[in-house]
Amino acid sequence: MLAGRSPFDIVGAAENPDQNTEDFLFQVILDKTIRIPRSISVKPKGKQVPPPYKPRLETDRDLEHFDPQFTSEPVVLTPDDLKEIEKIESI
Repeated sequence: MLAGRSPFDIVGAAENPDQNTEDFLFQVILDKTIRIPRSISVKPKGKQVPPPYKPRLETDRDLEHFDPQFTSEPVVLTPDDLKEIEKIESI
């Protein structure tokens, strides 16, 4: 966020559809080294910057700081993509 772009570079992702997926991005996040620009000072690199606001929570599931517009919405599961399921089953 300090650099204004993602720290996870995916070179050539636009040309290769296999590298333009969420699964590929998650794998990059797990495996690749994060490249931090030289323009960022040492404090953020060493994770020494305190957050400007740290909310007080009553429990691990305290939703007080979230707008009720979102917390009162019903839970709706995303329907399965049958094409993706067929790919998995054919392996």
